[in-house]
Amino acid sequence: MTLRTTIADAASVAVFMLFSVPALAADECGSRYVDDPMQAQQVAAALAKLEAETNAKIESLPKLPPASASDSDSIRAQRLKQERTIAMWREIGRKIAYQESRPHILSITANVEDSVLKAYLAKVAHKIQSAFLEQYGKSSFASNGHGTMIVRVSSTGVLLDVEFQSPRPPSLCRPMRSVVGRVAPFDAFPPQVLAKADQLKMALEFSFEPMKDASASVPAESSAGTE
Repeated sequence: MTLRTTIADAASVAVFMLFSVPALAADECGSRYVDDPMQAQQVAAALAKLEAETNAKIESLPKLPPASASDSDSIRAQRLKQERTIAMWREIGRKIAYQESRPHILSITANVEDSVLKAYLAKVAHKIQSAFLEQYGKSSFASNGHGTMIVRVSSTGVLLDVEFQSPRPPSLCRPMRSVVGRVAPFDAFPPQVLAKADQLKMALEFSFEPMKDASASVPAESSAGTE
C-alpha cells in the first residue's frame, strides 16, 4: 500500500491519500462511545457528597418510635411522610449530582478561531496522520474516498469515541478507527482548553485519491465496496 498524507492548514484538516483497504461492513462507521473515566469519578464524588448531606437531613427529622402493630394512625402517617420525604431528597439529589457532573462537550472543526484549540486539533490530526503513514505506507488502492471523522476525547486525552459522517467507501472506517485507537491516548488539555470544556469532539475531514499509476498495479476487485 502507498499512502501520502498532507495537512491542509494550521488547523490540521487531515487530507489522506490511501490506496488499499479491505472491503468491510458499513456498520463499522457508527459511534461506540465509552464513558469518560474522569466523569465517572466526578459522578461518584457527587453521589457520595449527596449521601452525606441526605444523612444529615435525616438526622434532623423528628425521631419516631420503632414501627409497631399498635401504632396510631397519626404515627403511621408521620412515618410515611418521613419515608416519602427521604425518598424525594435522594431522588432530587441524584438528579442534581448527575446534572452537575455532566461533561461540557465542545465541538470544533478546522475553522475554529481559538489558537490554542486550533493547535490541539492540529496535534491530534498529525498524530493520526503519522500512524497512517506508518501502517499503510507500502500498499496501493485505486479508489477515491472522502468523509469526516469525529474524534472525541476527554480532558486527560482518553479516546472516548470515533465515528464517521458520510464515509465513502464505508470500508475505510474500520482501519481508520483502528489506527486512532492505536495512537490514543492524546495529550491532556492545556489549561486554556480545560477552562472551556471537559471533552472535545474534533471533526477531521479526509479524502482519498488514487495514484496515477495505481490502476496498472492493483487488481480490479480491490476497489470493492467503493462508490
